[in-house]
Amino acid sequence: MSTATEILHTYNDGSKLVRMSVHTLLATPTWCGNRIIDMTHVQSIKDAICTTATSICALDSGYKIITFMEEDAAGKPIEVRRIIDGQHRIEVIRALLPLCDDFIITATVKQVESEADAVDYFNTINNSKPIQYEEDPKVVVQRYMKALDESFPKRAKFFREAKTRRPYVQKSELIQVLVKYANQLRKHKPDVFAKEVLAWNVKHLKELELEELMEGSVKDAGIKGHAVEIKFALGIDTHFKWIEQVLKLK
Repeated sequence: MSTATEILHTYNDGSKLVRMSVHTLLATPTWCGNRIIDMTHVQSIKDAICTTATSICALDSGYKIITFMEEDAAGKPIEVRRIIDGQHRIEVIRALLPLCDDFIITATVKQVESEADAVDYFNTINNSKPIQYEEDPKVVVQRYMKALDESFPKRAKFFREAKTRRPYVQKSELIQVLVKYANQLRKHKPDVFAKEVLAWNVKHLKELELEELMEGSVKDAGIKGHAVEIKFALGIDTHFKWIEQVLKLK
């Protein structure tokens, strides 16, 4: 079966209804800002299908995908596609697909320009279930990622979904660390947190410039020099220890 997608309809907001092979859907990664998969919910869908002898082909619609342009690790512009809604049904399909041949699904594909746009779209999709998602750590973190994304120049795309190189930040890696601090983040308003991160960034860039002047040999000199050049230091440390400093945990 072809892996190509076919456009069936274009909506007023520019999003497109497309048809594709389920294997094409399964090969599409999940957006890094999506909520943590609830395996209990996955099992309930699976049980409903198995106990009623329903074909998994019934899970053939309702998926939502976002697309956006980024640079890959080599600096080449690429189109990135990520599933933003339907991940629980996809987990069921992964488990049951060996029992069924490939089949066609439909999905809505929407182009976004930034992480903030992706968060807004996610919230629009899920606005009927605010209580269910409110306590999910990854959804809590979304608000802070959105604030960070809006605080730095959008054209620079410092935070990237695709695999990238330091000093740029791969969002999935940053979100994974931020989730560990979800409870502490709740004590800070997203815009206040973003302002404190900006202040840390300015301060650290000055420290990097001084380090370059004072020392003959600097560890990760190329990365640090690039950070100073683009005025973005959040991705130098792969462990993102600046989070603890901004949250005043150290």
